[in-house]
Amino acid sequence: MGIAGGPEKCRWLVEELGLDAAIDYKSCKGDSRKFQKLLRSTAKSIGSKGYDIFFDNVGGMILNETLRRLNRRGRVVVCGAISGYNAKDPRKDIVAPRNYQALISLRAKMEGFIVFDFRDEYAAARRDMVQWIKEGRLQFKEDVREGLGTAPENLLSLFSGGNKGKLIIKVGSRTQRRPSSRL
Repeated sequence: MGIAGGPEKCRWLVEELGLDAAIDYKSCKGDSRKFQKLLRSTAKSIGSKGYDIFFDNVGGMILNETLRRLNRRGRVVVCGAISGYNAKDPRKDIVAPRNYQALISLRAKMEGFIVFDFRDEYAAARRDMVQWIKEGRLQFKEDVREGLGTAPENLLSLFSGGNKGKLIIKVGSRTQRRPSSRL
């Protein structure tokens, strides 16, 4: 089960990536009760009570409510918290996890994830991922935008969910290097 912003992204998760279900968090318009009901009903529709693993890039209300849907001995991997990146006053504008006590009763774990902690494994990961892409076992989506001058505007689209995949700013076309002439 996955969570995305908008019906098109949810369709992609189910139809292209093969998830059992996807939740459009935007349909709840920030209402945590609606989101919790949607989490519960979607999990039930696929024969589950909740998550074993939740990989979080968002934080805020989504993290707070998914903590209530963790299975016993579940794990939460925190990789980002984009919901609070533009907060004017972090003390007031960031929704902190209020349901963290669930980690105690569920004997669950919550841990930060930084890719740089695994730099010794980059070569093996690159090799494996190239093979998985060739086999169709790993898929990805890129959203390529043209021009360095559009970078500020396009970067802001990340905060509104305006991108559809990994956002890439194309700044030019590849050119071949000319052989250097030595005198």
